[in-house]
Amino acid sequence: FQLSCFGTRVPHQLSGGQQQRVAIARAIVVDPPVLLMDEPLSALDKQLREDLQFEIKRLHDRLGITFIYVTHDQREALVMSDRVAVMNEGRIAQIGAPETLYDSPANHFVASFVGEANFLEADSITADARGAVVKIGDSILRVAGTNGIRDGALCMVRPEKLTVRRPDSAGNPSANTLQGTVRDTVFMGEMIRYVIELPNGARMTAKQQHRADTPILSPSEPATIDWAVADTRLV
Repeated sequence: FQLSCFGTRVPHQLSGGQQQRVAIARAIVVDPPVLLMDEPLSALDKQLREDLQFEIKRLHDRLGITFIYVTHDQREALVMSDRVAVMNEGRIAQIGAPETLYDSPANHFVASFVGEANFLEADSITADARGAVVKIGDSILRVAGTNGIRDGALCMVRPEKLTVRRPDSAGNPSANTLQGTVRDTVFMGEMIRYVIELPNGARMTAKQQHRADTPILSPSEPATIDWAVADTRLV
């Protein structure tokens, strides 16, 4: 718990974050069959919180204790958990593996609460032999499978699934494609964050990895957005 150099101190001589680590150590040392952790890392700074997330995961794997871990940090829940329960007004909205909740959310609430998502209102949603067909203005999008087809369903795609390119560049002919205009470009180091406005006024957020072979589009430039059919969901 990175407290070896404080071995001569008693807890009230430690900082709040250090006291929190002492509390976790005291709870684990008695080897309980189940351990409830209620936001145990909320008082820690970002780097230490991330270090201890992985340390708690290692402790879990080594000790075989069931941890019930309460957190409002969605990223922390995805990083640390074997199974995640998303609560909405005191009820479980969905329970499952982190990747299931993220990639296949059961409804709009789970999709918007776990991670960031783009939602597109459809003019119509029909089905054919290959799955769902979503009409948005003059564009046709495809969804693998027909789960979620209902009145009022929204088309959902995660920002990091999108590829933003200039309209005259080559794309994937089998991908879902929309045309738009760049309204905002933010350089974030490892990625570029775009806000793209579609012809119907809807806006989509895209997170694109920053690479030497990927040009950075400027605000007001026309843009084409591509993403895989398998990354499209109805919620």
